[in-house]
Amino acid sequence: MPSFRLPFLRKMPQSLSWCEKRTFFSTFGLAAGTFVFLTDNIVTVQRVRGRSMAPSISPAYHETGNRDTILLEKLLPALELQRGDIVSFWTPNRPDRTAIKRVIATEGDIVYPQRRHPLKKVVIPHGHVWVEGDNHEQNASVDSNDYGPISLNLIDGKARAVVWPPSRMGAIVDRRSRRTRVEPGKSEMPREYEE
Repeated sequence: MPSFRLPFLRKMPQSLSWCEKRTFFSTFGLAAGTFVFLTDNIVTVQRVRGRSMAPSISPAYHETGNRDTILLEKLLPALELQRGDIVSFWTPNRPDRTAIKRVIATEGDIVYPQRRHPLKKVVIPHGHVWVEGDNHEQNASVDSNDYGPISLNLIDGKARAVVWPPSRMGAIVDRRSRRTRVEPGKSEMPREYEE
């Protein structure tokens, strides 16, 4: 019966003692665990699917299929969100998927949706934000115009920079041509929450 060996173990000398092998595997396990912790909780990279954030992110996706890879800060991403921030979040309409959109309005703001939303005016409730894709072509983005304001609890990362391709590496530049009309409001804690 053939013996099974992991590829990285082929280079490991067979003369290592049990203690040396245990040290190797402990170090490898610690490194892997640290990597998983960092990418789940501190910072990670994510490739952007689709054209909803063009022209700010993945501007050539529609023509060439080229996608940007962005750096996401995952440590307390919903803390101190501002209009214009780009966030990664679990989508309300497909909870198994994440999306990347721009925060258009924060709690207390009044939004006048441009398309598809059944209401002419939306007041953003406490603990929610309004997100939209930068691409305002017809049906280019599924966003708050489709599912309304999203809970801050769904946000799992804040975009900081484009890290790939090298030609686009750097801060994310806001290249939106049209903007949804927003009246800045004042966020107030609902009385029910104060008790």
